[in-house]
Amino acid sequence: MKKHLIYMFAGLLALGCASCGEDDPVIPRDREVTMRLNTISHIVDTQNSTMSVASGSTVVVLSGDRTTCNATLSTAGLDNVSVSGATLTGIEDHAGRYHMSGGTSTAANFTGLLDMNEQAIFANYTIGGRYRVMTTLPEVYYTQARSELTYSDGTSYTQNLGGMYQIDIDPATMTATLHIMQLHNGKESHYYTSIIARGIPVTLLANGYRLNAAMVSAEVNHTVNNQLVIDTDNYHIANITFTADIAEGTMSANYTLRRVLTRDEYQAPLTFNDINVVAIGSNY
Repeated sequence: MKKHLIYMFAGLLALGCASCGEDDPVIPRDREVTMRLNTISHIVDTQNSTMSVASGSTVVVLSGDRTTCNATLSTAGLDNVSVSGATLTGIEDHAGRYHMSGGTSTAANFTGLLDMNEQAIFANYTIGGRYRVMTTLPEVYYTQARSELTYSDGTSYTQNLGGMYQIDIDPATMTATLHIMQLHNGKESHYYTSIIARGIPVTLLANGYRLNAAMVSAEVNHTVNNQLVIDTDNYHIANITFTADIAEGTMSANYTLRRVLTRDEYQAPLTFNDINVVAIGSNY
């Protein structure tokens, strides 16, 4: 289940239903399972201190008893990496999620995380003693987020859990789509089921990515009185700074959700309602 389907399940999660686990019959526990993933790799050339990101693919074969795995990681411009017999260690309280370590590899210091339910991977390794590589899905997501919302009148509201963030990175254009999910507007007592902002410039950091933009249009789906409202005309996100630390699995965000309240006779925006948001989160 890829994270771009998360909107289908966010409502169920908010209602507290049991989460899907590896006991789901589509993920058999008594034989090998193969995960085939389109991935991107964040690359640091330690010899000349340059950074780049490239597309690729990853194949992981998990043993039937979920104790070991083999993997092949391919990234444009780099040698393929093969891993055999890496040890899988289950992550407590998270069915289908495993730490990867050890084994025999053509790369050094191979470690990582696998999430069978979400068909996701994080792998960290070094190629040729020169290239430090972090391989993930193009969709980097954070399911545990805390958001502090400050309103135009100076009041504030804290959403401790429930919010989710995702960035979809396009290496070809070095832009990203930002997804903000299940943001609770406590002052107006409704949920922003999803907020989507596209085409945000991406800058590479030593351990991840940073998104920055002064203003982008946003598509907003939100619920008011249990009714879904889709608004593609009246929302923007201003002053975005979103930092994704891939190595640590954490994120921080600072942005203003801006809603047009009135327009002039030519339909130009005239007055706004701003909500400033500061958020921190993690993958698990």
